[in-house]
Amino acid sequence: MAPMSPEQVIEHYGSQAKVAVALGISQPSIWEWVENGRVPLVRQYQIELATGGALRADKPADRSEAVASQPERPAA
Repeated sequence: MAPMSPEQVIEHYGSQAKVAVALGISQPSIWEWVENGRVPLVRQYQIELATGGALRADKPADRSEAVASQPERPAA
């Protein structure tokens, strides 16, 4: 699978402004992705969730540690 590119994200949403609105961030942040040629990994996870998996993060999230570190909840 190819890495998630800024161009893919922009194409999916239609414009840098629409990406920014969908993710709740500023449009200049999207412009930085284009300039740097990459989407930050933390944003890739957000995009994967926001697109229902239509766009996938470069690395799968390792949720096993987060789940394992959660305290057990008492039975209701």
